[in-house]
Amino acid sequence: MYVCYSRSKNESHAKAVLYHLENWGFTMPEEDGEKNIMREVTYEQECESIARHQEAVVVLTPQLIQDITALVELDILKSSFEKGRIKIVVFLYGVESSTLPQRLSWLGKAQLVRVTGMESVFEGMCHAVAVRIEAELFKQGDFNSCKKKFYAFLAQDAYLKRIFREYTSLEAYAAGTKIVLIYAMYCYIEMRYTTRITEPFYGNCIRKLYENVDYYTQWGTLQLGIAERSLFLSICHMKEIPEEKAV
Repeated sequence: MYVCYSRSKNESHAKAVLYHLENWGFTMPEEDGEKNIMREVTYEQECESIARHQEAVVVLTPQLIQDITALVELDILKSSFEKGRIKIVVFLYGVESSTLPQRLSWLGKAQLVRVTGMESVFEGMCHAVAVRIEAELFKQGDFNSCKKKFYAFLAQDAYLKRIFREYTSLEAYAAGTKIVLIYAMYCYIEMRYTTRITEPFYGNCIRKLYENVDYYTQWGTLQLGIAERSLFLSICHMKEIPEEKAV
């Protein structure tokens, strides 16, 4: 995950976003670490760094708009974004998308999250995860390919199959309950097949969604879609499909 933010010493929002990204399980590139917050790189090195990523987060603050280094990064991101090579989530702190300078107006086409509190930060993290999942599904082939691997895995475990049957019997509006069942399935998989799990990122995302479930509001398709796709992708990343008999 590439992160663009102001290197100003007074920039606290960027550190907060970096903290939450790492807490959700994103691995921050070395050049985005706090030790290198005032790093000096050439334009060519920055282009190469951005080219290695398929997703990015921009922490858009008043400080960033005045930061020459960050503006150069955004110019490079713009080129990749317009060519369809990278997906971008923009966290708006104290900035309105309607008042962006002309140089940054293209960011209005990215996924925008206006941050007003922890709830909107959580929403932003969900969008960042959704972007990561979209990139990973592209590597896997497509969503249907992941579903086929999951169903093949499901066919060998009767207990998991029973939980999934309960999951599919619920309507979409019961998103909170469906996320709880997804979490139950992942916990079971993690407990029984722990040595085969190679990518904990998706399980961590499911756990974060479970910890923030609100049964009294409709979660909509974003969080539920993330939870379901995370479950399927965690299976796709397992070392092997178990050959044990159904229990």
